[in-house]
Amino acid sequence: MSNDVKNGYALSLLISGKNLELDYNEESEKNKDLISEERWNYAFWDQVNSKKIFNEKEIFIDWLDYIDYKKDKFYSIKELIYHPVFKKILINVLNDIRNEGIIKDKFGKEVLIIIHDLEYYDDINALTKKVNEKELLTNFFIWYKNF
Repeated sequence: MSNDVKNGYALSLLISGKNLELDYNEESEKNKDLISEERWNYAFWDQVNSKKIFNEKEIFIDWLDYIDYKKDKFYSIKELIYHPVFKKILINVLNDIRNEGIIKDKFGKEVLIIIHDLEYYDDINALTKKVNEKELLTNFFIWYKNF
């Protein structure tokens, strides 16, 4: 299974309602510009053939239980992003995935993990910064600042 994603360059962690979707994108002719929207904006990724790299249900089992979830209370995406326990769990899980070599084994190198919902904004991008080495962030944040 090692190195089975030959041209992958980024992982996307899409936070959507109660779901966390972890997908990846590969180099192509349409996203070769290192600071283009086609490269970094999830909306431009090939979602018809969405490429799931990990089973997020195994990784994030019952994550709502960890954030004081109540049956009568539903946390919105933005509430979760600001919830300190959720942020801590998310960062710890993604750091564990990276530290255990799972990403490097899958891609043959380290790749950027982009945390987002259907939009990109400063507060959610702060999480992206916390789970990536600085050198992986450069082109993504050049694009984001010009977006």
